[in-house]
Amino acid sequence: MANRVLPAETEHGAGAPTGRGRTSLQKSQRAGTRAAIQDAMLKVVAREGYAAATVENICVLAGITKATFYKYFDGKREAALAIVSTTVPGGVDVMLQLANLDGSDDVRTTAVVLEIVRLFADHAPVINMMRQLAAVHPDHEERTFVILEENIKRLGERSAAFRFGPDEEAERMEALLLLHQIQAYGVDTAVRPIPIRPEYAVPILARHLGEFIRRRIASAPQRLPS
Repeated sequence: MANRVLPAETEHGAGAPTGRGRTSLQKSQRAGTRAAIQDAMLKVVAREGYAAATVENICVLAGITKATFYKYFDGKREAALAIVSTTVPGGVDVMLQLANLDGSDDVRTTAVVLEIVRLFADHAPVINMMRQLAAVHPDHEERTFVILEENIKRLGERSAAFRFGPDEEAERMEALLLLHQIQAYGVDTAVRPIPIRPEYAVPILARHLGEFIRRRIASAPQRLPS
Protein backbone atom coordinates (compact mmCIF):
# COMPACT_ATOMS: atom_id res chain seq x y z
CA MET A 1 0.00 0.00 0.00
CA ALA A 2 1.36 3.41 -0.94
CA ASN A 3 2.10 5.79 1.89
CA ARG A 4 -0.55 8.42 2.40
CA VAL A 5 0.93 11.83 1.69
CA LEU A 6 0.01 14.88 3.72
CA PRO A 7 -0.39 18.25 2.05
CA ALA A 8 2.98 19.32 3.48
CA GLU A 9 4.66 16.72 1.27
CA THR A 10 3.09 17.83 -2.01
CA GLU A 11 4.53 20.33 -4.44
CA HIS A 12 2.34 23.26 -5.42
CA GLY A 13 0.66 22.77 -8.76
CA ALA A 14 -2.35 23.94 -10.73
CA GLY A 15 -4.75 25.91 -8.61
CA ALA A 16 -2.23 26.25 -5.73
CA PRO A 17 -2.04 29.61 -3.94
CA THR A 18 0.78 31.86 -5.03
CA GLY A 19 2.98 34.49 -3.41
CA ARG A 20 2.27 35.40 0.20
CA GLY A 21 -0.82 33.19 0.31
CA ARG A 22 1.19 30.13 -0.68
CA THR A 23 3.86 30.89 1.91
CA SER A 24 1.23 31.20 4.64
CA LEU A 25 -0.41 27.95 3.56
CA GLN A 26 2.91 26.13 3.44
CA LYS A 27 3.77 27.31 6.95
CA SER A 28 0.40 26.08 8.18
CA GLN A 29 0.88 22.71 6.46
CA ARG A 30 4.37 22.33 7.91
CA ALA A 31 3.10 23.14 11.39
CA GLY A 32 0.34 20.56 10.93
CA THR A 33 2.78 17.89 9.81
CA ARG A 34 5.12 18.65 12.71
CA ALA A 35 2.24 18.42 15.18
CA ALA A 36 1.11 15.12 13.61
CA ILE A 37 4.61 13.67 14.05
CA GLN A 38 4.80 14.74 17.69
CA ASP A 39 1.32 13.41 18.47
CA ALA A 40 2.19 10.09 16.84
CA MET A 41 5.46 9.99 18.77
CA LEU A 42 3.66 10.29 22.11
CA LYS A 43 1.14 7.61 21.17
CA VAL A 44 3.78 5.17 19.95
CA VAL A 45 5.87 5.70 23.09
CA ALA A 46 2.79 5.18 25.29
CA ARG A 47 2.01 1.96 23.44
CA GLU A 48 5.47 0.48 22.91
CA GLY A 49 7.85 2.40 25.14
CA TYR A 50 10.52 4.86 24.02
CA ALA A 51 13.26 2.24 23.52
CA ALA A 52 11.06 0.10 21.26
CA ALA A 53 9.51 3.00 19.35
CA THR A 54 10.71 3.27 15.76
CA VAL A 55 10.61 6.03 13.20
CA GLU A 56 8.73 3.62 10.94
CA ASN A 57 5.93 3.15 13.46
CA ILE A 58 5.73 6.87 14.12
CA CYS A 59 5.44 7.54 10.39
CA VAL A 60 2.70 4.95 9.92
CA LEU A 61 0.64 6.48 12.70
CA ALA A 62 1.28 10.03 11.48
CA GLY A 63 0.44 9.03 7.89
CA ILE A 64 3.71 10.28 6.41
CA THR A 65 6.79 8.86 4.72
CA LYS A 66 10.15 8.49 6.46
CA ALA A 67 11.52 11.06 4.05
CA THR A 68 9.03 13.58 5.39
CA PHE A 69 9.88 12.68 9.00
CA TYR A 70 13.56 13.40 8.36
CA LYS A 71 12.70 16.80 6.91
CA TYR A 72 11.59 17.75 10.41
CA PHE A 73 13.73 15.69 12.79
CA ASP A 74 17.06 13.84 12.67
CA GLY A 75 15.59 10.95 14.65
CA LYS A 76 13.18 9.97 17.39
CA ARG A 77 15.32 11.56 20.11
CA GLU A 78 15.17 14.93 18.38
CA ALA A 79 11.41 14.54 17.96
CA ALA A 80 11.08 13.74 21.67
CA LEU A 81 13.19 16.75 22.67
CA ALA A 82 11.07 18.99 20.47
CA ILE A 83 7.98 17.84 22.35
CA VAL A 84 9.69 18.56 25.66
CA SER A 85 10.76 22.01 24.47
CA THR A 86 7.15 22.96 23.74
CA THR A 87 6.12 21.83 27.23
CA VAL A 88 8.92 23.47 29.25
CA PRO A 89 7.86 27.13 28.74
CA GLY A 90 4.53 26.51 30.49
CA GLY A 91 6.38 24.91 33.37
CA VAL A 92 8.74 27.87 33.61
CA ASP A 93 5.82 30.29 33.82
CA VAL A 94 4.31 28.32 36.70
CA MET A 95 7.68 27.96 38.45
CA LEU A 96 8.27 31.71 38.28
CA GLN A 97 5.22 32.25 40.46
CA LEU A 98 7.51 31.25 43.32
CA ALA A 99 9.15 34.67 42.95
CA ASN A 100 5.93 36.29 44.20
CA LEU A 101 6.02 34.41 47.50
CA ASP A 102 7.47 35.76 50.73
CA GLY A 103 6.83 32.60 52.75
CA SER A 104 4.35 34.30 55.11
CA ASP A 105 1.21 32.79 53.58
CA ASP A 106 1.22 28.99 53.82
CA VAL A 107 -2.03 28.70 51.88
CA ARG A 108 -0.66 30.69 48.95
CA THR A 109 2.64 28.79 48.96
CA THR A 110 0.74 25.48 48.98
CA ALA A 111 -1.43 26.64 46.09
CA VAL A 112 1.61 27.45 43.94
CA VAL A 113 3.31 24.14 44.75
CA LEU A 114 0.07 22.31 43.93
CA GLU A 115 -0.11 24.10 40.58
CA ILE A 116 3.42 22.93 39.77
CA VAL A 117 2.54 19.34 40.70
CA ARG A 118 -0.66 19.46 38.64
CA LEU A 119 1.28 20.76 35.65
CA PHE A 120 3.19 17.49 35.55
CA ALA A 121 -0.02 15.47 35.91
CA ASP A 122 -1.58 17.41 33.03
CA HIS A 123 1.35 16.46 30.81
CA ALA A 124 1.62 12.83 31.91
CA PRO A 125 2.38 11.40 28.41
CA VAL A 126 5.24 13.89 27.96
CA ILE A 127 6.58 13.25 31.46
CA ASN A 128 6.44 9.49 30.92
CA MET A 129 8.39 9.89 27.69
CA MET A 130 10.95 12.11 29.43
CA ARG A 131 11.53 9.42 32.08
CA GLN A 132 12.07 6.78 29.41
CA LEU A 133 14.27 9.14 27.39
CA ALA A 134 16.54 9.65 30.40
CA ALA A 135 16.83 5.86 30.87
CA VAL A 136 18.05 5.44 27.29
CA HIS A 137 20.07 8.67 27.12
CA PRO A 138 21.57 9.37 30.59
CA ASP A 139 22.74 12.81 29.52
CA HIS A 140 19.09 13.86 29.33
CA GLU A 141 18.92 13.70 33.14
CA GLU A 142 21.61 16.36 33.17
CA ARG A 143 19.36 18.55 31.01
CA THR A 144 16.75 18.39 33.77
CA PHE A 145 19.16 19.95 36.24
CA VAL A 146 20.25 22.51 33.67
CA ILE A 147 16.60 23.59 33.41
CA LEU A 148 16.38 23.79 37.22
CA GLU A 149 19.54 25.90 37.28
CA GLU A 150 18.02 28.23 34.68
CA ASN A 151 14.83 28.51 36.73
CA ILE A 152 16.87 29.45 39.81
CA LYS A 153 18.55 32.22 37.82
CA ARG A 154 15.19 33.51 36.56
CA LEU A 155 13.77 33.44 40.08
CA GLY A 156 16.85 35.28 41.35
CA GLU A 157 16.12 38.10 38.92
CA ARG A 158 12.72 38.50 40.54
CA SER A 159 13.17 37.58 44.20
CA ALA A 160 15.90 38.07 46.80
CA ALA A 161 15.04 34.64 48.18
CA PHE A 162 16.59 33.01 45.13
CA ARG A 163 19.48 35.44 44.57
CA PHE A 164 22.77 33.89 45.64
CA GLY A 165 26.21 35.35 46.08
CA PRO A 166 29.44 33.52 45.24
CA ASP A 167 29.83 32.39 48.87
CA GLU A 168 26.28 30.97 49.09
CA GLU A 169 26.70 27.73 47.21
CA ALA A 170 25.16 25.70 50.04
CA GLU A 171 22.04 27.89 49.99
CA ARG A 172 21.80 27.62 46.20
CA MET A 173 22.05 23.84 46.45
CA GLU A 174 19.28 23.90 49.04
CA ALA A 175 17.06 25.84 46.63
CA LEU A 176 17.83 23.38 43.84
CA LEU A 177 17.01 20.46 46.11
CA LEU A 178 13.69 21.99 47.15
CA LEU A 179 12.65 22.63 43.54
CA HIS A 180 13.86 19.18 42.51
CA GLN A 181 11.78 17.56 45.27
CA ILE A 182 8.66 19.36 44.05
CA GLN A 183 9.41 18.42 40.45
CA ALA A 184 10.21 14.81 41.32
CA TYR A 185 6.95 14.43 43.22
CA GLY A 186 5.07 15.91 40.27
CA VAL A 187 6.79 13.46 37.91
CA ASP A 188 5.97 10.52 40.19
CA THR A 189 2.29 11.43 40.34
CA ALA A 190 2.22 11.81 36.56
CA VAL A 191 3.67 8.43 35.65
CA ARG A 192 2.22 6.10 38.29
CA PRO A 193 -0.04 5.98 41.36
CA ILE A 194 1.98 6.59 44.51
CA PRO A 195 0.94 6.03 48.14
CA ILE A 196 1.78 9.57 49.30
CA ARG A 197 -1.30 11.50 48.23
CA PRO A 198 -1.05 15.18 47.21
CA GLU A 199 -3.19 16.40 50.08
CA TYR A 200 -0.41 15.22 52.42
CA ALA A 201 2.71 15.66 50.29
CA VAL A 202 2.04 19.13 48.85
CA PRO A 203 1.63 20.94 52.21
CA ILE A 204 4.86 19.32 53.45
CA LEU A 205 6.78 20.41 50.35
CA ALA A 206 5.22 23.87 50.60
CA ARG A 207 6.14 24.21 54.28
CA HIS A 208 9.81 23.44 53.59
CA LEU A 209 9.83 25.86 50.68
CA GLY A 210 8.09 28.57 52.72
CA GLU A 211 10.63 28.22 55.53
CA PHE A 212 13.46 28.59 53.04
CA ILE A 213 11.93 31.69 51.42
CA ARG A 214 11.24 33.35 54.80
CA ARG A 215 14.79 32.73 55.95
CA ARG A 216 16.28 34.07 52.73
CA ILE A 217 14.13 37.21 52.66
CA ALA A 218 14.83 37.93 56.34
CA SER A 219 18.58 37.83 55.68
CA ALA A 220 18.41 39.79 52.42
CA PRO A 221 19.36 43.19 53.96
CA GLN A 222 22.59 41.67 55.29
CA ARG A 223 23.34 39.70 52.09
CA LEU A 224 22.53 42.19 49.36
CA PRO A 225 23.95 45.66 48.74
CA SER A 226 21.54 48.53 49.29
